[in-house]
Amino acid sequence: MKTRLLSGLLSLLGFSGITASCNSEEYQSAGEYGTPYARFTFKGTVTDAEAHSPLESIRVISRSAEAPELTDTVYTDRAGAYLMEFEHIFPNVEKVELRADAQERENGILFEEARHTIIITEEDYTGRGEGSSWNHGTVTKSVDFALERKK
Repeated sequence: MKTRLLSGLLSLLGFSGITASCNSEEYQSAGEYGTPYARFTFKGTVTDAEAHSPLESIRVISRSAEAPELTDTVYTDRAGAYLMEFEHIFPNVEKVELRADAQERENGILFEEARHTIIITEEDYTGRGEGSSWNHGTVTKSVDFALERKK
C-alpha cells in the first residue's frame, strides 16, 4: 500500500520512471533528452603579402550575429598560425566573419585590415551523430590571410 501511494505521489511530481525497471525500454528512452550541439574550428595563417613571411601577434577576430558564442579574439603564433575552437548549442550558424588586423609593428610597418566571411552549409558538417544523436557534427574551416602593407 505504501509503495503504491508513494509511486502515485512521485508520478504527480513528474517522477513517473522511478518505479520502472532499469532494463525496461521505457527507462532506456530517458537518455534521448538533450540539446543539439556542434563543434566549430577556424584555423589558418597570417602572412605579409609582400615578403611572404608569417606574421606573429596579429589579432584575428571572429564574429557571428547568429551565434554570439562564436565571437572570440586570438593572436597568431611565431609561424603566423591561429586556431579558434568552439562548441555551440542549437547549431543554426550560416555565417561567421573573420578579421585579421595589426597594430604598428616594431619595424614601423603598418598593415591593412583583412576580412573574410565564412559561409557554413549542411555539407560542411562531418561526423553527424557520432557519440550522441544530439551531435550535429564538426565544421572545420581554414582561412589564410595575406596582409597588404599600408602605403
